[in-house]
Amino acid sequence: MADPFGTFRTDEYRRDVPYSEQKTSRGTGREPNALDIYGNVVKPGQRWFTVPKTEEELLKDHPWVDELADLMVQGRLGLYDNELEGEGDKAQGFIYKKEPKPLPTNELFKVYRDPNDGTYWAEPTDEGVTYYQANPQMLNDVKESFERDLNTPQMQQSLRRGKREEAGEGESWYRTTNELSDAITNSQNGIGQQYEKALSALLQRKFLKEMEQDLGSGNPKHINALKNRFMPDWDYEKGMPTYEDFVNTQIARNEDNNPLTLREFERPDIITSSVTNAVAPAMSAVGWDPELKYKTGLGEMVGRGLFDTAMLGLPFATVPRAASTGARVGGEFASRMGGRVAPNILKSTGEKAGAWAGGGLAGLGQYGLERVGNQAFDWRTGKGTDEYPLSLADAGAAMVFGGVAGRPYRSYVPYGRGLRTKIDPVNPSTVTRGDIADMRTAIADAGRGKKSGTGRVSKDATTRNYRTMEYQRYQNKYPNEAVVVNYPDLPRKGESKDLYFKNRPRFDGWTMEQKNDLWKAMNSKDPEIRGLFKQGDTIYDSDTFRANKSVWNGQKLYKNEVPMKNSGLAHLHDEQEARFGTGSAKEGIFSPEFSDQRKARKKADKTSHRRYTHNLVTDKGEAEAREKAVKGKARPTLQAIGGAIHNIIPWSNTLFGTVPYSYEPETKEE
Repeated sequence: MADPFGTFRTDEYRRDVPYSEQKTSRGTGREPNALDIYGNVVKPGQRWFTVPKTEEELLKDHPWVDELADLMVQGRLGLYDNELEGEGDKAQGFIYKKEPKPLPTNELFKVYRDPNDGTYWAEPTDEGVTYYQANPQMLNDVKESFERDLNTPQMQQSLRRGKREEAGEGESWYRTTNELSDAITNSQNGIGQQYEKALSALLQRKFLKEMEQDLGSGNPKHINALKNRFMPDWDYEKGMPTYEDFVNTQIARNEDNNPLTLREFERPDIITSSVTNAVAPAMSAVGWDPELKYKTGLGEMVGRGLFDTAMLGLPFATVPRAASTGARVGGEFASRMGGRVAPNILKSTGEKAGAWAGGGLAGLGQYGLERVGNQAFDWRTGKGTDEYPLSLADAGAAMVFGGVAGRPYRSYVPYGRGLRTKIDPVNPSTVTRGDIADMRTAIADAGRGKKSGTGRVSKDATTRNYRTMEYQRYQNKYPNEAVVVNYPDLPRKGESKDLYFKNRPRFDGWTMEQKNDLWKAMNSKDPEIRGLFKQGDTIYDSDTFRANKSVWNGQKLYKNEVPMKNSGLAHLHDEQEARFGTGSAKEGIFSPEFSDQRKARKKADKTSHRRYTHNLVTDKGEAEAREKAVKGKARPTLQAIGGAIHNIIPWSNTLFGTVPYSYEPETKEE
């Protein structure tokens, strides 16, 4: 499959097809394309809608994979059997070769080749004639069978360790056996991605079988593999582990109760690998491949982690400043060009365009640094980061998302730290967009009141309006808010205080002060207070309920009112509100609140409490905060989120099907 326009692929991003099953002049093989469940051709890199095949189907359809799987298992174990080769040795991979087997031989026949069509035939020698003289028909049968073997090409495969430059003609190089697996399943002429899990299962089975035979041989050869990779904590001075010990160790490591699903050759699912490759490409480049991880030292892994952290943080550091700077430059340039003709409109347009341009350039710069980092890691360690060919699609996506991240400058800057600090100098981060919007509304309402001639609107009234706006919305939505209070019965004649409270579990947990104050209220000479305890369930509208609570808590409702503090009645009101909650009352019937009413009430309480310490900021103060943000002093992180999106998704692959590696078959169709 040809790369889309704008993709610049070097040899680093090309791999050979390990076993071509294309049509050739010597016969027809299977059709090279795999099909999805809808019968559509599955392109390289396309993983969706493929029906997984079983291991049995894999070996039936592609018997040559069985031999290759043996080579891959032995290749990986051979790597583990060697001592760690140190950081930077990832250039040492595997060289694969497929070549015809030598022609079969039979001492009783002489072999000839037709120079025209290249076919072989055999004639018996004198020894052959003598050998089969008693049975001439058998001589003909053996001759036909031998000629059939001569003219049926048989291939043999080999896999050895080596570097890319050591691969000769007709040989293919792969960094790891996982890369070889990808080439087998993902190439245009490979077996197809529907066999991916089957191949992993085949490799896993052969791996377990090899370890079982090796550990049971009495003279195991994979000792270093056990010490370096599989069982580093085993006490080898006491003896070698059994296969059962090996399986139990792997089960414990993988948190899996089935030894057949051990994860040595299991490939990560596409969702998990895509997310990790996006968030931490440098670490994921070696973390998902056991062989690369085996070769990666602590120092290199730390370096890769630092690179990933820097690349994730870069948009948040560069996009806001670049967008702010671009907006300032663009606004000033546009206003000067406009002169006296609509300077404000032109300035606004220039600021928006400048924010786009600044964010876009920042995104392009980030993409450039990604590619530089990829090449640097490849040069230093033998393995890059995301390892995608240079693509104009990815560069363009980086610019677009950087620009999108910079565009909210005009709408987001007013909510920057400068304005929030003016509103709440102590806790500026708690100021929300809703707070700022309501503050603007309250100030605007005050201005409209002045212009309408209804009288001067005080700052205190404006502040009160701002703080209670959420309550106003709540009351407008739930106008019949009410609270029900269940008052206890009055004590019987001659009943003692201790006996009264002891026989009523509802007073468990009350303090002695609360009980004493409630007893005083029950025996009060004030008929209104004593009358409360003769009413049972009493429904109050929310204003009356909270006014009563304020009285019992000792707060003055009016200037000349004497406080009537009573901790017992105050606690009773709190208890009843917590038990029954608020609700609605209509025509003397109380209905408990629904969840949406409860949420709205909590929101109103929380919002009012937060706004109690806020300062009103006028349009002038907001303009000052905007000006500071334009100069680059405000760096809102939300602006950078869009700039980071291009790090998460390989847009060249998503939009145009660009794959990390292109697979080029060694055998061309004739």
